[in-house]
Amino acid sequence: ITATGKYVKYDEAGTDDGRRVAAGILYNELDPVAGDIKATVFRRDAEVFGAKLTGLDANGTADLAALGIVVR
Repeated sequence: ITATGKYVKYDEAGTDDGRRVAAGILYNELDPVAGDIKATVFRRDAEVFGAKLTGLDANGTADLAALGIVVR
């Protein structure tokens, strides 16, 4: 989220508050919780297996490529 600097799930069709830009890859799946939690995120220079990613489209893939994250 642009205003808070917190990460949320990428959503190309969502609210225009920063979630429309893929800004990284979550290291592992997290259980849904209320509130904030700490997590590990890949934000640059990585290669990831695209079939394991959920909700990623062509625009999200381009966003990640700009960060140096290659989706294979």
